[in-house]
Amino acid sequence: MSTKESRKLVVEDPNYSSRYFKALAEFREAKRFTDITLQVGDTEFVAHRAVLSAASPFFNAMFDDAFAESQKEKVNLLHETNVAVMSAVLDYMYSGKLTIAIKEAALLLRNFDYFQMDGVKEECEKALLKTVNAENCLELLLMADEISLPGLHETAADFVLRNFKEFCNSDEINHLTIRQLETILNIGNVRHPDTTYKIIISWIRFDETNRNSYIHNLLSKYVKATNLSEDLIVQKVPKYIINDDFIANHEGGVQWLLESFFNLKHSNLYIFSTKTECPVYSFNPKAASLHQIAKQPLLDNFSAVKYKDSIYVVGGQANDEFTDDGTKYDIKKKLWTNINCPIRKNQCGLCVADDKMYIVGGWIDQISYNTVSSFDFERNEILTLPNIEFERYSPGVTYYNSSIYVFGGHSVLTDDVCMSFVERYDPREGKWAHAGTIDNFDIGCTCALVSNSIYWKDWNASLQYFDPRCQLSELVQEFTGFGTITSFENSLYLANEEGISQLNSDDEQCTVLFMSSFKSPFIIA
Repeated sequence: MSTKESRKLVVEDPNYSSRYFKALAEFREAKRFTDITLQVGDTEFVAHRAVLSAASPFFNAMFDDAFAESQKEKVNLLHETNVAVMSAVLDYMYSGKLTIAIKEAALLLRNFDYFQMDGVKEECEKALLKTVNAENCLELLLMADEISLPGLHETAADFVLRNFKEFCNSDEINHLTIRQLETILNIGNVRHPDTTYKIIISWIRFDETNRNSYIHNLLSKYVKATNLSEDLIVQKVPKYIINDDFIANHEGGVQWLLESFFNLKHSNLYIFSTKTECPVYSFNPKAASLHQIAKQPLLDNFSAVKYKDSIYVVGGQANDEFTDDGTKYDIKKKLWTNINCPIRKNQCGLCVADDKMYIVGGWIDQISYNTVSSFDFERNEILTLPNIEFERYSPGVTYYNSSIYVFGGHSVLTDDVCMSFVERYDPREGKWAHAGTIDNFDIGCTCALVSNSIYWKDWNASLQYFDPRCQLSELVQEFTGFGTITSFENSLYLANEEGISQLNSDDEQCTVLFMSSFKSPFIIA
């Protein structure tokens, strides 16, 4: 006897999907049923919102009812792209196929990364792996590092390592950004200390005015002076001398020598409280030593960051009055001075990127704000930027992949709730976008970037990892009591009311470096 199950009819057409997408592509070509226009420069591309949303989480978020673009018939795309690349992206969205010149591959991959289309990146990576050689390995390595292609990164890095000494004499090195330079140095510094030293010095000499401040940090991270050859270093009892006047004539270079041979090193992490009359501490993570270096400004609820050799303080109140200026503490001169940065808000979120301080949100008279501005350290100028969508104060702010990310915080205007929306600002686009949600349960948040990984922590709750590509968080470690985080020398550090800890990258657990009783500590580097 037949069962009911055996009487069911199952129809499956293996070619249905290809015919379906072919029809959609023909509809786009004929501008039939299209409901959105994408503007790239002077060129317009018509498309279907449903197809774009299905192919790209970026467009799926853009066309959500919560954002203004959902009501627009035309969207101007301001990210880095061109007509050939955008045409190829759309071809892939509609057919799963694309053809483009190899010279456009880097920009194409950055576009797929921008549109959060991770699947196609894997196929492009497989094709690029076949093209790696000694001539293009540096370019492909930097591209792989920028947009997280581990397979391509490994293969290109192997070529770079085999040709590391040749790069020392290449003018291409001198035109790299600091991030790109460090990608190269991370590969060859152990096996090629002399070449690493020469690359750093050559890169700094090429633009000494703007790069001089990097000399100490780069040499400290990538060159151990005692590993240099006799061509560069001469031992003279009881001291060592580097045969390079360039080092001797730069304070950062001299400090590197002192640290290398005499174990003398400045502290690099700084701990403070946003309450008045609390001291500022410096902490040396290698020696696990803590020292009081200054008294804080007589302010409550201010925000602070470190830039070069100074701690910058903005916002806050003194005797219930907002300050008209910011202030900075020169670590070397041990002196507080005023700066022209009139924020006039409490508990803003801050981060430093591209020689600028980005200032997000804050509150005045129990009202939270969505304002954003940037302060140019070198020009001593403040610039107003587009507002974030959600008002918040005490958010965590960090810089990742050329964009500003804002996490958590608190909003008085939305029924006094904690903010769960992550927002992203790309200066190239000049606007904010939704970048995911988090389980935020506290009024304040801090975040930090370590090895291209974003960590965030509620003031009084757990430490979590956030993946900006899939827009999801993952618990790292539970905490109770007030605590904040920062990154330094590719490590994550946490300060809470019990002391200072460092995140162990092997087991994702925090190890206590120094025990002390801090009062609502904030840590910066």
